[in-house]
Amino acid sequence: MLNRFLTVVLMFLIVACTSAPADRATEVMWHGSSPARQYSFVFVDSNKSPVQGVSFKCIGDEGTIASYVASDLNKSATSSDSLGTLIISHNGFQTHGTYIRKGDERWGFNTPELPQCEFYYQGRTIFSGKLRSFKAKELVVVNE
Repeated sequence: MLNRFLTVVLMFLIVACTSAPADRATEVMWHGSSPARQYSFVFVDSNKSPVQGVSFKCIGDEGTIASYVASDLNKSATSSDSLGTLIISHNGFQTHGTYIRKGDERWGFNTPELPQCEFYYQGRTIFSGKLRSFKAKELVVVNE
């Protein structure tokens, strides 16, 4: 009798556990915007003297947010001035991405890539990086 009772209770528990609504992770797509931003670089030599004529180019994969931002940046300036200052800027952009959510937990964030920028002096690369890594103001020492 006890075995039957335990069997029935176990069957109800198994049915209850397997028939409850599934708490699955779902993928969430988000949309937003990033404001216009300006980056200021000051190029100096090892004696802290300004370096004039540092040029740059930013690139991003064709058809992506990175390519639109790179285009804005490339149009914003030409080369560093007599004080070694180069200011580049973009007009902001619409952004989107995805993440996985289950209850209150979120993971697997996927955010858009931003362009890669390279800075040149006398035909050689002196500084490079992804736009996301730049601070609003950067001091760059040009090793000659």
